[in-house]
Amino acid sequence: MPSSTPRSLCPIVTLSSPCTHHPRQRDSRDYRSLLCTLALLALALLTLIAPLQLSADEETSPPSITERLADARATLAVRGALLQKLGADSLNIEVTVEGDRAVLSGLVEERSVQELAKEVALAVDGITTVDNRIRLEGDKDLVDSTAPEIAERVGRDAEEEALDALLEVRLKVALVREMGTRALAIEVEAVDGVVSLRGQVPDSERRSVARRTAAEVDGVRKIVDLLEVDEA
Repeated sequence: MPSSTPRSLCPIVTLSSPCTHHPRQRDSRDYRSLLCTLALLALALLTLIAPLQLSADEETSPPSITERLADARATLAVRGALLQKLGADSLNIEVTVEGDRAVLSGLVEERSVQELAKEVALAVDGITTVDNRIRLEGDKDLVDSTAPEIAERVGRDAEEEALDALLEVRLKVALVREMGTRALAIEVEAVDGVVSLRGQVPDSERRSVARRTAAEVDGVRKIVDLLEVDEA
């Protein structure tokens, strides 16, 4: 009986004691754990790098991003030009640019701002087409207007358009008289006595001549200068 006690204890001590683990086994487990960690890190890095590599390889992604940035810059340029040339009333104008096309919308108080906004947008570099959807504040009242009121409004608009066209003709004649054939490159728009001059002139002197000539024409009360000096 006394001899059976040591034999029953030895297996228990042998199985439960951590001292019996070989150091090489611990090193092996640590090594595998390190390898797993490195593998996870490598996988994370590949996950981050793969989309960048894909965008570099795909031809459609960079132009798409570039176009969006260009549209955003053009939108800001048009907004800035409207505010600079037409004043605070242009703050109500919404601007959307896609490529070389600008869409203008919103409600403004002055007819000159409504119509000349297109000329201002066309003067911005890169804009070749403008869809002008701007409306006058008074246009909202036409829905509830009577037929005689609408007829009166239409007649007044037609008269104003005729006066604008007459002022444009007089201004173009004056420009040609002062500048010769160079005046043909200048686009003239007149609305309620506010005139815009858009186009290219060879130098700053011709630009000054155009502005001065426009200011001397009877009926012109304000000039929106959109002229550009041709550096070439």
